[in-house]
Amino acid sequence: MAGVLNIQPIFLDVGRNFGANRLQVFRSIALPGALPMIFAGLRLGLGIGLILIVIAEIVGARSGIGYMIWQAWTIFQVERMYVGLVVIAILGWLAALILDAVERALIPWSPRR
Repeated sequence: MAGVLNIQPIFLDVGRNFGANRLQVFRSIALPGALPMIFAGLRLGLGIGLILIVIAEIVGARSGIGYMIWQAWTIFQVERMYVGLVVIAILGWLAALILDAVERALIPWSPRR
């Protein structure tokens, strides 16, 4: 919603002046204008989601990277704990790279790149 609200009104006026209906305004003005904010939300959600998955594994799972980190911490296997942390960091980095590639493909006009 914030992405659509940040679209400059001149773009909506141009669409109306050219006789665009609601679907055409959505498809050619609102969605492209909101995509940068949508991807910002996806980026934030990706980071929070990765953290929450690891926390859920620490708290209530019997397998997974979070469980491995917690077990290694409780029995002082520092090397194993850091392996788990590095694996999580690499997964987050790869996911961010994939999201960046998708963003560059869908939003070539974005000022971020």
